[in-house]
Amino acid sequence: DHRKFICEYAHLAVAEGQTVYHRKLKGHTYKVPIAHGEGRYYVDAEGLKKLAANGQILFQYGDEAGSISQAVNPNGAVASIAGIVSENGRVMGMMPHPERASSELLGSADGKNILEAFLETVG
Repeated sequence: DHRKFICEYAHLAVAEGQTVYHRKLKGHTYKVPIAHGEGRYYVDAEGLKKLAANGQILFQYGDEAGSISQAVNPNGAVASIAGIVSENGRVMGMMPHPERASSELLGSADGKNILEAFLETVG
């Protein structure tokens, strides 16, 4: 049961894809906070196949090494999905909070890297 408030760090792995976001962010695992009670990504089996085929999955919950696993999925999101992009690759949505990880004083600066990549993309 994932219907409880969660406020902790999660590790995000960049999924396979060809969008600008994928290209700028791949090759690194990002440590960013999550803070939510009932939120988690849901899509039916047909929608999941479409997302995967189109390379629209951007982030998935993983371990520190970037291995994707339901075992480290903090909220029960389908396929451990933490972020997706639109079909045209221009719009991104994610559950974790990169804005809360902009300095090592906050526990991680990885969010700053994510936000900078997004700013470069929409520049």
